[in-house]
Amino acid sequence: MTTIATWRSEGKRVSMFLDDGFDTHDNYEETKKLACDINQELLPSGFIPNADKSIPEPIQEME
Repeated sequence: MTTIATWRSEGKRVSMFLDDGFDTHDNYEETKKLACDINQELLPSGFIPNADKSIPEPIQEME
Protein backbone atom coordinates (compact mmCIF):
# COMPACT_ATOMS: atom_id res chain seq x y z
CA MET A 1 0.00 0.00 0.00
CA THR A 2 1.31 3.42 -0.92
CA THR A 3 1.56 5.93 1.88
CA ILE A 4 2.20 9.63 2.14
CA ALA A 5 5.68 8.80 3.43
CA THR A 6 6.33 6.85 0.21
CA TRP A 7 5.13 9.73 -1.98
CA ARG A 8 7.24 12.21 -0.06
CA SER A 9 10.32 9.95 -0.28
CA GLU A 10 9.78 10.04 -4.05
CA GLY A 11 9.95 13.86 -3.90
CA LYS A 12 6.19 14.38 -4.32
CA ARG A 13 4.96 17.40 -2.35
CA VAL A 14 1.68 16.00 -1.06
CA SER A 15 -0.60 16.88 1.84
CA MET A 16 -3.55 14.71 2.85
CA PHE A 17 -6.26 15.27 5.40
CA LEU A 18 -9.12 13.01 6.45
CA ASP A 19 -11.13 13.83 3.34
CA ASP A 20 -8.99 16.29 1.38
CA GLY A 21 -5.60 16.41 -0.25
CA PHE A 22 -3.54 18.49 -2.59
CA ASP A 23 -0.25 18.32 -4.40
CA THR A 24 2.14 20.90 -5.81
CA HIS A 25 4.91 21.08 -8.36
CA ASP A 26 6.83 23.80 -10.15
CA ASN A 27 5.10 23.39 -13.50
CA TYR A 28 1.68 22.55 -14.90
CA GLU A 29 2.51 19.26 -16.65
CA GLU A 30 4.32 17.80 -13.62
CA THR A 31 1.47 18.86 -11.32
CA LYS A 32 -1.06 17.19 -13.61
CA LYS A 33 1.04 13.99 -13.77
CA LEU A 34 1.44 13.97 -9.99
CA ALA A 35 -2.32 14.28 -9.46
CA CYS A 36 -2.95 11.43 -11.92
CA ASP A 37 -0.32 9.20 -10.26
CA ILE A 38 -1.77 9.77 -6.80
CA ASN A 39 -5.36 9.17 -7.91
CA GLN A 40 -4.35 5.89 -9.55
CA GLU A 41 -2.66 4.78 -6.33
CA LEU A 42 -5.60 5.83 -4.13
CA LEU A 43 -8.21 3.75 -5.97
CA PRO A 44 -6.63 0.31 -5.30
CA SER A 45 -6.21 1.23 -1.63
CA GLY A 46 -9.96 1.74 -1.24
CA PHE A 47 -10.14 5.52 -1.38
CA ILE A 48 -12.68 6.81 -3.88
CA PRO A 49 -12.33 10.46 -4.89
CA ASN A 50 -15.49 12.54 -4.84
CA ALA A 51 -15.90 13.59 -8.48
CA ASP A 52 -18.05 16.59 -7.49
CA LYS A 53 -15.31 18.00 -5.24
CA SER A 54 -12.25 16.97 -7.25
CA ILE A 55 -10.40 19.42 -9.43
CA PRO A 56 -8.70 17.31 -12.12
CA GLU A 57 -6.78 20.17 -13.76
CA PRO A 58 -4.06 22.06 -11.87
CA ILE A 59 -5.04 25.53 -10.65
CA GLN A 60 -3.09 28.31 -8.97
CA GLU A 61 -5.75 29.59 -6.54
CA MET A 62 -8.70 28.13 -4.64
CA GLU A 63 -11.52 29.62 -2.63
